[in-house]
Amino acid sequence: MIKFDVIEINFIYIYAGKTKSETIDNIIEAVPDFTDREFIGIAERVIDKLDLITESEFTEHNFSEQFADVAD
Repeated sequence: MIKFDVIEINFIYIYAGKTKSETIDNIIEAVPDFTDREFIGIAERVIDKLDLITESEFTEHNFSEQFADVAD
C-alpha cells in the first residue's frame, strides 16, 4: 500500500472529492492558482501517488477521517 505523509494527507483532505479521480481533478484545477513552488511540488507528488492506487485503496485510506495536524 502506498504511504502518504502528513503533509500529503492534509493536502488530500483539502482537495478531497468523493472518488480518487475527483480528488485528482480538484488538485489539477487548483494548481494554476498556486504561486508557491513548494505547493506545486506537493500537488505533483500527491497526484503521482494517487495515480498508483486504485479507487478501492483510495476509499480504504478514508482521507476525510485522517486529517492530520501533527508531525509525521
